[in-house]
Amino acid sequence: NNANIYSPAGAQTAWNNLRRVGTPVTAGTDGTARRGLGIVQTFAVRSSGQRIQLQPGATVPIPAGDITFEVTVQNGGETIESGIDVTVTYSTPINAQAKTEKKTIETIEPGEDNQVTLTFAGPDPYTSAPSKVLVVVSEVQDETRTSNNKATYPINFTISG
Repeated sequence: NNANIYSPAGAQTAWNNLRRVGTPVTAGTDGTARRGLGIVQTFAVRSSGQRIQLQPGATVPIPAGDITFEVTVQNGGETIESGIDVTVTYSTPINAQAKTEKKTIETIEPGEDNQVTLTFAGPDPYTSAPSKVLVVVSEVQDETRTSNNKATYPINFTISG
């Protein structure tokens, strides 16, 4: 309903959908409730508190050091979802051993965002070669659009003097 966009709740829904990495879920043609999750945003956070937003397809320089990744996930469906795994994998072309961390979101209400923080003790070895951070949010039952459940962020760690 387009009139709903003029209400505060409708405007918030429109804003949240614009922030999503992928396209929002759509309702099933069989009348079932929509179900779906999506990555809203991902930040690399330095121990100093500096937050650096990651963007799919845009290489972001990040000063080397202890890094946490904050991933915000939105429930774009119409049902409460629970037991959602969020996995972050850091890989570099000079290190065949990718680092992976996983956390589970207990529950997300419909239309709500939930943030998880995954901590990395700095990449080993530090490299200025193009590296990748892969974020994957587990699918929920009957989720029909999963393209927004995964995002790859190119990054370069920089060594500061």
